[in-house]
Order: sequence, then structure tokens, then C-alpha cells
Amino acid sequence: MKVNNDKYEKISQTAILTSYPLIFTDIPHENEVFEAVRGDFGEIDSELIVPRLAVELEARRKLIDEYLDAGGFSQVLEFAAGYGTRGAERSVAGARYLELDLPSVAERKRRVLDKTGLANENLRVASGNALSFETFEKDLEFFDEGKPVAVVNGGLMRYLNFEEKAEYARNVRRVLERFGGSWITSDVTPKKFLKVQNEALPNFNKTISGRTGDYTDNMFMSMAHVEEFFGELGFEVVAVRKFSEMIDKLSSPERLGISREEAVGMIERAIVVEMRLK
Repeated sequence: MKVNNDKYEKISQTAILTSYPLIFTDIPHENEVFEAVRGDFGEIDSELIVPRLAVELEARRKLIDEYLDAGGFSQVLEFAAGYGTRGAERSVAGARYLELDLPSVAERKRRVLDKTGLANENLRVASGNALSFETFEKDLEFFDEGKPVAVVNGGLMRYLNFEEKAEYARNVRRVLERFGGSWITSDVTPKKFLKVQNEALPNFNKTISGRTGDYTDNMFMSMAHVEEFFGELGFEVVAVRKFSEMIDKLSSPERLGISREEAVGMIERAIVVEMRLK
């Protein structure tokens, strides 16, 4: 598949969007990382500053972390990690963590890690494209053979059409065929979640689609659609959990003055799934 990085660089704008809201959580290092990112950017477009998005992002982060902990994964490959701190946190604790992003994000992330003192030998930030296996195949040598890898992504496939989703899935399959492990992602949340998100964050999707292109037709219609699509590509869904399961572990609603009931409503239909090779 021919890959045009210029197209996907538009998507990389959303990396800063998902960095700021997490300063309203108790997740380690988010404040210092955002300050470093802001310093590197200079001026940040105010339309990309959406505090209330913290509820969704914190739930996603903590739910994916629970999957990783439950699976006992000591090796993680995260596509489109952006300026998130999961890799820094887990690598300091001993996991081998490989992040893959387009060059503009990867270069800035490496500067941010150096500036905050979070860079370490167990964390590698590589430049590549998730749709082009040859751009990151060499980086897989970072992992120990014989140990399973968790492939993680949140906020990537939403922007890919179904042909691109299939190509990405084939690349994930190549990784899991080599190492074994699981694919953990929130990017299969069905399209009906858009209604919830539009009510909680007015104009949010309109603003983002104006920058990245309209992605509403790129979303799955149901779990049956998810299982059929990935089943044809050699995967099976082995677990499905809701963001709302994290409600009592979230710190952002209180910090933002959002009631528990409202916070549950904001994330109720969002999910994280775990898939494995058939």
C-alpha cells in the first residue's frame, strides 16, 4: 500500500489535543510533559484546548493500563502514542516500551522526554508509519524474542478508512505472529458514541474533522461489525470492557466540577477491546 505521510501529518495535530486535558488527572508526569510540549510548540491553538475531554482520556488511559497489567505484559508497542506518558511510566518500571509516531511527533516527543528527564534505555520513540511495515520493522529488534508484545493504540484508527484499517491490522498481525501477545485498542468504539461525545463536547468533532478530514464514515457500526471485520483479518475479540468501568478511579471529574452521573454519561458507550490471533 502506497503511503503518503503528508495526509497523516494532519492527524498528528490531535496529539496535542490529547495532552492538555490529562493535566486535570492524577496520572504521573502529565503536567510536566504538557509544559514541555507547550514550550516546544510555542503558541497552541485554543481550539485544541478542551479540558472536559479529560474524563474520556483518563478513562481510556486507566482501562488500557488495566489490560496491560492483567496480561502481565513487559513489552509494549504503542502506535500513535503522541505525548502520552504511559511509555515513560512503564519503562521506568522495567517494561520495554516502543512508541511509533510520524516524524514530526516523534522528534518532538524525544525532545520532551529529554527535557523532562523521562528518557531512559527501556523507552524508544521511533519514526515511522503504522501503515508501512518496512518503516518500523527494524525497530522491532528493540524487543526480546520469545516474550509476548502488547500492541496498543487509542485515537489512531478513528481517522483511517476501512482499507487503511485493514492494512494496519495486517501490520499488527505481523508483529503478533513474531512475538505473540495481544492487540489492545479503544479505536473500535461504535459510531453511536459520537452522539454522546457531541452532547458532552459541543463542536468538538466538527472542529477536529475540519482539521483531519471527516472521519464519521470511518467508524464501526456495532460490535458485530468489529468482530466480522477483524475476524476476516485473522483476529478474534477476547475481551470487551467499557470506559465507564473506570468511573470510581477517575480524578478528573472532581477536578473539573463534573458530577459522577454526568461523567458516566460522557463515557458510557466507549469501549476497549483485546484481540488475539485466531
